[in-house]
Amino acid sequence: MQHLIPAMARRGYPVDLLKVRKHGPELKELPDGVRVIDLGSSHVYSSLGAVVRYLRRERPAAMLADKDRVNRTALLARALACTDTRLVLSSGTTISIDLAHRGAFERWLQRNSMGKLYRYADKVIVTCEGVADDMSAYTGLPRQYIEAVASPVVPRWLFTEPQPRLSIPGSRPASPP
Repeated sequence: MQHLIPAMARRGYPVDLLKVRKHGPELKELPDGVRVIDLGSSHVYSSLGAVVRYLRRERPAAMLADKDRVNRTALLARALACTDTRLVLSSGTTISIDLAHRGAFERWLQRNSMGKLYRYADKVIVTCEGVADDMSAYTGLPRQYIEAVASPVVPRWLFTEPQPRLSIPGSRPASPP
């Protein structure tokens, strides 16, 4: 989000960054066209009313939610707001691995919410095909609801700062052409 939000703003899209407990991506500079809206709540779930009011008032064309609690809240808020805002849910982790060390209730809740509720989003995006396959297999969410989308923004520092060399044990450097 730290790269996506400024990139979208540079392309002329207005962006609202909704925050709970002032939590969320910290932007070094707030680009023109980006508003930070503190929802005034102390927990994601208690922000539901504020998100519903925001959707009814602002009627954004699209909303991108990230992480399971936020995704569930966004789904319910859109339903309660009765808006046609397109909703894209994002998950940046391999679900089966991420949940392996969580408690039984949290595993059950996330597995079921993803498997049953995420189909009501307009799109569910993950970082790669393997993560999409894992989400589908682990949660039961049909694979056609999940799309692998590589990071759309390459940070400037990748081109301006020296990058470390990667060393893979047991491999040899490629010979020059």
